[in-house]
Amino acid sequence: MPDSHSYLLLLSAIFELLMGLGLLLAPISTLRKVFLPNATPGPDALVAARVAGAGLTSLGMLALMTFDATEPAVLKPVLLTMALYMGLATVNRLLFAASLAANSQGDKAPGKKAAHASAAIHGLLSAGLLYYWWRLL
Repeated sequence: MPDSHSYLLLLSAIFELLMGLGLLLAPISTLRKVFLPNATPGPDALVAARVAGAGLTSLGMLALMTFDATEPAVLKPVLLTMALYMGLATVNRLLFAASLAANSQGDKAPGKKAAHASAAIHGLLSAGLLYYWWRLL
C-alpha cells in the first residue's frame, strides 16, 4: 500500500495536469471557467496562460512520475518543490479574491468563491506535503 505522501502527490498531479493541459489546449475556456466567467482575455493573457499551463503540466508530471517513490533523496526535493508551489498558489488565489472584492461589489464578485476554494485546496495540499517533507528530515 502506498504511503500517505503518495496520495498527496497523486492528487497534486491530477489537479496540476488538468489545469495545465486546460490552459495549454483551451486557454480562453479555462480562464473563464476557473477565474472570471465574463473575462475576455487579450493576446498577452493567452500567452501567459499557455506559459502557466506548461509550468503546471511540468509540475503535474513531476508529481506523477514520483508519487510512488520511496527514497528520501528523491522525495525530499519533490515534496518541498510541490509544497512551495502550493503555498505560493494559495497566496496568489487569496490576493486574487481580495482584488475581485476590491474591484466589485464585495461578496458579489464573480469568481471570489472559486478563488477561496482553490486557495483552501492549495493550502491543505501545501501543509500535507510540508508535513511529509519534514518527516523525511
